Amino acid sequence: MPTISEVLQSSKQLTKANIKPLLILQLAPLLGIIIFGLLGFVLSESGGIFKVLFGLLAIPMVVAFMYVSFLVALATDVLILHRIDNKDTSLKQIIELSQKKLLRYLGASILYVLGVLGGLLLLVIPGIYFAVKYIFVFPLIADTDMKVKESFTEAARMTKGKLWFVGKFILAFIGIGIFVTIISNLLGSVSESLNFIVGNIASLLLGIFISVALVVLYRSLKTNAAAPVITTADTPVTTNPVV
Repeated sequence: MPTISEVLQSSKQLTKANIKPLLILQLAPLLGIIIFGLLGFVLSESGGIFKVLFGLLAIPMVVAFMYVSFLVALATDVLILHRIDNKDTSLKQIIELSQKKLLRYLGASILYVLGVLGGLLLLVIPGIYFAVKYIFVFPLIADTDMKVKESFTEAARMTKGKLWFVGKFILAFIGIGIFVTIISNLLGSVSESLNFIVGNIASLLLGIFISVALVVLYRSLKTNAAAPVITTADTPVTTNPVV
């Protein structure tokens, strides 16, 4: 199996090589929130029928936002998988491919969240166990044509005997997240605006990095523990066998 440091190093290089399309994908929902917020402010301030109109638009706008958010998450996985395989697929093609898998991705997301929440409500530990055991459901749907049930079965097979290793990987990211939060709070003691700017940028980049790293870990375990490494956007993907 690859080490955590190897996965993180590969993820860092892969993120750096594809930061532009990754940022475009991640900023799409944010742009929607900004537009919806501005529209809501204008209509609410106008009062009367415009305020009622905003109320009517709220539900479809929320649904649209959720659709875009799930699509972005899936497209991010598809993009990274294609780059690992050295496929120069355009962002438009990535989105089109993701749309075909979106219903399965949404179904898996609902089942995954219900399973984790149900386990947490019971005794906490079952929820954590479920989260780790089936964590590769999402990259599996992005990478294959498996149905939801098949993806859960395969995800369980992939983590069998590796739960602690995958768990350590998740703990590493929790640690990074805590570190980022501490730094952001320290900056907040100097300036609230600085805290807001740095905190949001750090959260955005950390979210991208975690998404990339999970896909890298998935592919590394699936391809006989070979972690993909990318040096630049123009160089082919290579793999480093782990002894």
